[in-house]
Amino acid sequence: MSQRHPSQSHCRPRSYRSLSNGSLSEEHFNVLIKIARINSRNNIAALKDFLVVGKKRKDACNANKTSLSYFSVKLRQLQSISDDIITIYPFYAEYSQSYSVSANSATEQSKQSP
Repeated sequence: MSQRHPSQSHCRPRSYRSLSNGSLSEEHFNVLIKIARINSRNNIAALKDFLVVGKKRKDACNANKTSLSYFSVKLRQLQSISDDIITIYPFYAEYSQSYSVSANSATEQSKQSP
């Protein structure tokens, strides 16, 4: 097994699914924006034009009067959040299944009790 150099311990794996133009539904986009706490209306509009509508980055930034560099920083932030959600999802899916099983079991037991 190869060992990472200590300076690489903070490195993240490559994105699971790249956020690209037109790749998100409006609902998915709104959840990511809420989690990211991005406040700039212009940047939110540019990100939406890119991720939901499908415009090119440059066109989305020009149309919403935001800089391409600030847009890129926020897009990377959304990608990082998306990657984190994908990483933790199995834990919640497992919890949800076990909770569902125990809730169904409790319901069945209460129906059988007088």
